Amino acid sequence: MLQVILLRQAVEDETELMKSIRARLGPYASGTALLYHLRAARGKVFWAVNTYFRAVLAEQVNRADFEPKEYAQLAKCQAPTAPKCTQHPMTTEQTNLENIPSSVLELVLQHTNLFTVCSAALASRSLCKAAQSNIVWASLYNKRWGCTQSYQQSDPCHTASHQQAEQSKWRDKYQQRHLAEQRMQCPSCEQLKVVPIVYGFPSHLLVRNMRANKLRMGNDHLIEGQPIWTCTACTEEFTDFPFPSLELSVPDG
Repeated sequence: MLQVILLRQAVEDETELMKSIRARLGPYASGTALLYHLRAARGKVFWAVNTYFRAVLAEQVNRADFEPKEYAQLAKCQAPTAPKCTQHPMTTEQTNLENIPSSVLELVLQHTNLFTVCSAALASRSLCKAAQSNIVWASLYNKRWGCTQSYQQSDPCHTASHQQAEQSKWRDKYQQRHLAEQRMQCPSCEQLKVVPIVYGFPSHLLVRNMRANKLRMGNDHLIEGQPIWTCTACTEEFTDFPFPSLELSVPDG
């Protein structure tokens, strides 16, 4: 009943405050849970973040609510490698698509996202080939994490084996970093997992999870701006969610 009452009592600038919480906790946490803790804390973002952590980390689950989740619709995209092209008879639309130059399809795919590229790889042989292009994956990498290295299409004078190696270069980089973030691997030392910092009195369950390296206990005082994430290896601390969010156009269901 208390949760229902609190969820009906909106706080001032709630939309902006929710954005601030998302920036700190990442895109995977339950929106309903975040809204409840924000309203319970009367709009105090840091207090809401801390009470959310305390509630989530007191649960006995294998994967915490804030951790990256696997999307069923992205089963073929979680390890971003284009599947082999199908050999089924092509429709008229697919036949027409085969006549479009690969460079044009690559240019189109550069302006999409991971879900679209992986889906396109399943649509036709020409799209499958374009979806494996080095320049497409370089673009995806650059949009998600940014990069300073230049990326160009392979020199047509290079051998087929050299071009294949070049095409897998950025796809492999994307896959490695994507999987590292799925494991919440520290972006600074790239060794162990990043875990929450929880402030306040250490309950029995929190102490148990601290000993299991699922969290680190902070001090007893809540001060806005304190770090809320830390690496269990290098002890680097973060005030915001340390991984870029992966924006996907995933259909519901």
